[in-house]
Amino acid sequence: MRSWLISAFLGAPLPAAVLSHTWRESKLDLTLDDGAARIEWISPNSFRVTRAWSSAPTSVSKIDHDPVLVAMEESPRAFVMRTRYITVEIPKAAFGVQVRSGDTSVASASIEHDRQLTSVTFSPIDHAYGLKGGSLPTLDLHGHTVENANGLFYTSNNYAISLPSPQTAAFDFDRNEMRVRNSNSIEFVFYHAASPKELFEQHAIAAGLTEIRDQALQIGAKDQLPKEATPLLAPMDSWEALQGLVRTLNQWSLSAVLYPAFDLQSLENAPESVRSRGLELAAVLPLIFSSKPGVAAPDARVRDSLRPYLRTYLREAHDRGFPLIHPYAMQFPKDAGSDQQMDSFLLGDELLVAPVLGPGNRRTLKLPRGLWTDLRTNTEYRGNQTIEFDAPLGRVPMFARNGSVVPLSVTGKMEVHYFPSLGGEFFLWEQDEEDNSQFHAAPAGEFLRVEIESKLNRTYEWVLHHTKAPKAVEEESGIYQRASSARELRPGMWWHDDERDDLHILLHADVGTDRIINVSF
Repeated sequence: MRSWLISAFLGAPLPAAVLSHTWRESKLDLTLDDGAARIEWISPNSFRVTRAWSSAPTSVSKIDHDPVLVAMEESPRAFVMRTRYITVEIPKAAFGVQVRSGDTSVASASIEHDRQLTSVTFSPIDHAYGLKGGSLPTLDLHGHTVENANGLFYTSNNYAISLPSPQTAAFDFDRNEMRVRNSNSIEFVFYHAASPKELFEQHAIAAGLTEIRDQALQIGAKDQLPKEATPLLAPMDSWEALQGLVRTLNQWSLSAVLYPAFDLQSLENAPESVRSRGLELAAVLPLIFSSKPGVAAPDARVRDSLRPYLRTYLREAHDRGFPLIHPYAMQFPKDAGSDQQMDSFLLGDELLVAPVLGPGNRRTLKLPRGLWTDLRTNTEYRGNQTIEFDAPLGRVPMFARNGSVVPLSVTGKMEVHYFPSLGGEFFLWEQDEEDNSQFHAAPAGEFLRVEIESKLNRTYEWVLHHTKAPKAVEEESGIYQRASSARELRPGMWWHDDERDDLHILLHADVGTDRIINVSF
């Protein structure tokens, strides 16, 4: 178990002493000599703080969550609440909140209030991300001030803050201070976790997410967007605007904006080169729409091929609160410089998207750790380096990480791409069945083993990248025959693409079957 300490101290210019309290259903309600406060547990790692400078906290929205096991003790000087992970202490002499787990301080916060201004100071904040970026040219908010309505920010110090009420605040990350004017109460949610993904999972509990289904991946009018979508409406009429779009996608994802929606009409007045590259990018974005009929649409073949993949990540957004677009800073938070990468992103966990954002047919790219395969050329690159590669018009450049399993829909079948040599798996969400088909692939001694547990009757084609021609391909039920060309490939056969060094295996799986194939060399 990780050991962390977060301390948060909330106090006014004059001490706000506790006069009385009630404890019920993991909520601590306090009557103070200048108002009231409430600590409400949402999970073992998160809680909501409501502070009012009146007789009682203002009405707040209900947060649906599972019961949280919290032990509460009262001593002469404080109230102490303990979960499995953290301990929260409320001093009686002056209202405050101290959160600890172990002996190392991670964060603190203090509140000051008068009739016109409430300020909350957080410390330390080495780096901060979120709040939709505030139109800044950077992902890191440190040293900047952002005006925002509601919003979430998370820090490199393993905690996050969301502000559901009041509506607007100024976040000054030079002084690490949040300021709210003309409010007699304040509410925020505190989350503690060791990574951005864990923080987003905590936030999902408080946000009360709803599911967006597969139909939302179709291109429609603005009024057909799901209510959870957040439209991107800025015109994409220059290379600078297109660069800003990708930066905004990264910023919004770091703000837990799960469903950004791109307006195809925004490309209408762009130069042809910008429009072409913008449409390439739009083809892989989860939600796109057109606020004006008759505008150019992205390549339907690319979009349709990604639909099962995107559908699966729509489900993950519902289940875990992860945005579909994963910035480097979210996927690789411990990599040096990951928060400086604003011209590319990961789509889910497996695919890196590197759109062309300037003139010409080449671009440079800083690759994260690992090995990465260019989906167009099948060229494999070592990570943690900057590469330059060809990017001809037609499809946005995409790279798959070593160990990835990526399902792609093609006419009459589903391709399942595996990029060895690390083991990988993918749980494909089958929306109508409310269940997952499962794909597993990994080296196993002298063999390469692939497995499909299918929830539908479907034809699958394994595409094993960077894999030499085998001696044998077999299941328990029999041996696969070799096809002399891709055209001759039928279920129960395999074919080796000598030019790309890929192995193709075709099979038909009935619903409920578990198909295990061993490849020997």
